[in-house]
This record gives sequence, structure tokens and C-alpha cells, in this order.
Amino acid sequence: MKHLLLILCCCPLFVFAQKPTVKFGAEQTVGCAPFTVNFLDSSSTDVIIWEWDVDNNGVYDYFDPNPVHTYTTPGLYSVRLMVSNLDDSSFLIKQRFIRVVAPPNVSLQSNLTLCEDDTAIIRPIMTGGVRPYTFFWELNGTVPQISIDSTPKLYISANSTLRVTVTDSAGCEVIRDLPLNIIPKPSVTVSANGRNLEASAGFTSYQWYSESGLIQGATQRQYTVPDNQKGNYSVRIRNTTGCSAQSSPVFIDVKTSVAYEQPDGWYVYPNPLSSEIRIIPADSRQATVELLSLMGELLQSAEVSTASVFTVSELPSGMYILRIREPHRVQYLKLIKE
Repeated sequence: MKHLLLILCCCPLFVFAQKPTVKFGAEQTVGCAPFTVNFLDSSSTDVIIWEWDVDNNGVYDYFDPNPVHTYTTPGLYSVRLMVSNLDDSSFLIKQRFIRVVAPPNVSLQSNLTLCEDDTAIIRPIMTGGVRPYTFFWELNGTVPQISIDSTPKLYISANSTLRVTVTDSAGCEVIRDLPLNIIPKPSVTVSANGRNLEASAGFTSYQWYSESGLIQGATQRQYTVPDNQKGNYSVRIRNTTGCSAQSSPVFIDVKTSVAYEQPDGWYVYPNPLSSEIRIIPADSRQATVELLSLMGELLQSAEVSTASVFTVSELPSGMYILRIREPHRVQYLKLIKE
């Protein structure tokens, strides 16, 4: 009888270890110091151990899947994550992954001195941060403009404080205040004797103007109007603080050698007069203009907003008064009728 010999071969069973997949990110990777980063793990689901080295210096800082870390010093940081499952480990290093920037710095003049009615041009000096910058300008709590332009032009009429808030593209912000000191505008008058004009003293420079514009070489306190150049003359001065102002125009009639100071904001001529008076506002303004006798009798009246003419050919020779009534003031001018 044949016997069957059953030989059982026992072979070892081999199970291959599965390395975990490591992957991570962050909600934000660029910010200004102090910069708080929320790290986000997206490694394989079999991971049971997380070891974070948030500055890759060889020391593990966190052992949570999604740690939160605050960087206080500006710089570029590499991040290393080691993950492990029951069988093996894997790691990933992201070089220069986190960028921490210093907040921007803005330098303004310690203060800015301006003349009354000047326009201020502010030129801050920027360092640090991440360009481009956004500038938010406030004047005494109001907002004249929001602009990425770092050199705004602002009209300043009184002592003020200008505040600028600068934000860079990383969201970093810095605030600076600039006191603005306003110097009152100087006052200058012109006296006339025939064709000779003289401005008030005490200024560092003088420049005379005619109706045609700047008079070349006329830079002294006194100026003599040339023959046959009847018209309005004024002078622009500058004082020791650097502020300038222009006088009211003075009309010169070279033929009669009579001069008089014009009412502020108005041109009235000729004087002496014969047949008519021309009344011209210097800019957009309106007034009631009245011609009076020396006794105060009203002779003529008109609402004037553009060039106007009063006919006086029927009036006897003598002296008259021209009264200009504006909403907030009244001005008078003596007229001579030949």
C-alpha cells in the first residue's frame, strides 16, 4: 500500500511598511512683524505623529497637526515637518517659506512752515515694508485725499496737523503726524506822486508789474512809470520769512500825472474824468456801485458784476465820491471831474 507523504512548507509572510506622505502649507506666508502664522497639515491620513521645526534650526517646536506660531523678528524662515505612522517616518523642508517683514517707516520734516494761502507739497521718505505703499492723508481729522502718491499737494490756510497713515502690500501700517505752521501774509501798500511809485519799506525784495505783466529790471522799492504808459501798476514783495504778497493796483494817467490807489478788487478809471467812468471788477464779484456828490447826494447807481460805464459828461467840474457796496464791506474812492 502506497503511503502519501504530505510535506508542508511553511514560508514566512512578508508585509511591506508604508511610508507616510508629508505635505503642509500655511494660511499666509508673508506678513509684518510680529507675524502670526497658522500652519496647515495635509499629510496622509495614517499619520499619528507631527513634529514641526518652524525655523528649521534642528529643534522641534510643535507636535500638533496645525500649530500656530508668531514670528517676532523680520527675516526669511524655512520650515521642516516630520510625520510618522505606525511603520515609518517622512519629512519635508520648505526653504524660505515664511517671510516676515519689518513695518514700513516714514520720515517727514520735523515741522513745515508755510506762508498763508500757499500750497503745501509733502514729500515723505519711505524705508522698509513691502512696496507699493498706500497713503491715507488726514488734515485736522478730515480727509483731503486717499492716494498712492507720496507727494500730495494740500492747500493750508491755518496752523494744522497733517497725519499720514502708510500701509504696505503686506498689510503693515505706520502713522506719522506733521505740524504745519502758517505765517500770515505780509501787507504792502503803494503811494504815488505823479509818475513816481513807492512801495512800503521793510521787505527783502520788490518786483513791479504793469497790466502787461512783470516789468524786467524793476526790482527796487521805487518805480517811475515811463511816458505814455498809462495803466495799472502793482508791486510784489517778499519779507524775511520768505512770504510774498502783491499790492492793490494803482492807476497812473501819465498825461495828467494823477495817481490814485484802486479800491481792493476793482479797477476804476480815468481819474480825473471828463465824460465817463469805467468800473471793472478784478475777478468774479458783485457790488452796488453808487456815484455821490460831496454832500452825499446819490447821482447814479448800478449793480455791477462785469465791466460797466457811468456817463458823467453832464456833471459840473468838481470832486465826487464813488461808493462800492459789496456784501461784507464798503469802499470809497474820490473822483475829480475836469
